This record gives sequence, C-alpha cells and structure tokens, in this order.
Amino acid sequence: ESGVSMKYGDAPEELEPRSEHTVIYDSKNQTMVVSGGQGDIDVWKLTLPKDLSYGVWTEVFPSGSPTFSRHLHEAIYDAKNERMIMFGGISGIRYLNDIWELTLPAKGSGVWTDKNPDSGERPSALSSMASVYDDVRQKMVIFGGVEGIPPNYLTRDLLTIDLPSQGKFIFKQFTIFSEQSATDGLKSIYDSENKRMIMLGGYSKIRDVNLPELTGTHISEAWALETSGEPMRITFTVAEAL
Repeated sequence: ESGVSMKYGDAPEELEPRSEHTVIYDSKNQTMVVSGGQGDIDVWKLTLPKDLSYGVWTEVFPSGSPTFSRHLHEAIYDAKNERMIMFGGISGIRYLNDIWELTLPAKGSGVWTDKNPDSGERPSALSSMASVYDDVRQKMVIFGGVEGIPPNYLTRDLLTIDLPSQGKFIFKQFTIFSEQSATDGLKSIYDSENKRMIMLGGYSKIRDVNLPELTGTHISEAWALETSGEPMRITFTVAEAL
C-alpha cells in the first residue's frame, strides 16, 4: 500500500527552526505538543484534525515556566492526568536533572509545575537518553544518555521516576549490567502488553576525554528492558540488518 503525504500548512514566522526538541501527542485534544529545542523552552501546539484539513499552529504561554531553556531532553505524555512530563537535557553547556509537569487543558495555556523532590538524592544530569511511559505503574522509565559529569561519559544507568497525580515525583536510579553497547542517541517505544521498553540504535562507545565528539560508531542493535520486575531486567537482542 502507498501512503498519503500531507503538508499541515506553513509554520508561523514565530515558530523558529529547531532541532533536539521534544514532541508528544496529546490524544485527548488531538494535538502535537512541541517543547524546547536549541536555545528555547517555548511550547507550541499543532492541531491534527481527523478530516485531514490543515492543522493550526498555536504558541502557548504556560505559567510557571522552567528555569532553563533546553535541548536533548525527554518528554512523555500521561493521558490519564492530561499532562506532559519533561526531564533533563542541556541548557547552553549546563546538563540538567530537573523534572517538570505541564498540564494540557483543552483551552488555555496550562501550568508548568516543579516536581523535583524537596529532599533526598537527585539523579545524574542527563541528555540524549531514551525514555518511555509505563502507564500501568505510572512511571517514566529512562535509560542511558550522556552524564553531565566531566568528561561527559555515556552511562548505562537506569532511572525510574514515580509520577503520582499529586505531590512531588520520586527518583530511583541504579546501574544495569547488560551486553548492550549503545546508550547515546538511541530511540525507544513502550510495549504495554508485554511490559517492556524496546530500544534501537545509538552510539556504541563512550566519549573520548580529549575530544568533544563521540569516538564510537552507529549500531543497529535492538534490545528490550522488561519493566514488570524489581529490579528491572534487560534482555539483549540483536536485530539483523536488512
């Protein structure tokens, strides 16, 4: 079958070109929500009508904006609580480990709320990680990424964040011992039926202390993180290249 390509109208001039931003789909309001990217923390919504007519871009101005603009961060959508959860990233040269909630009302701009714990240990600052939302256990699951600790090593740590409907969020961070080799720039999906996070690709080696760029190569491995147990377990699977 052939697909149908459709252009959703020209973006407004105020919507600056960007990369390394986050995008989530707000299924209740049928909108794509775009946040951040290089040099900004603005929030835009694009309506996605069922009749395939042109969507409408709208910039929204939530109250209580996060402290830092950011890119290479992660965001997930919590349909039950009608909110977007945003974690980490980079602001300038500063790596971040903060977490924020953005409410997504049908009308109005919503509210940013600082959900960082008042006390206790905070997770490592991260960028370029993979994340999914476990809606059954109401957790954000984050794997890998680049740690904001000189010389910015790649990490195989796993971070889970409990996302209660009310109150501050709870971080749990631990190291996973597995055969998988990539932790930076990988992509992931969540298989809710089998309670697992599926990840693909990324870079295969850590950063060189004396070089800003990665010294590794892109890979085509796929692997799964089973989210039903405590502690969580990674099952390594190699995907055959086509």
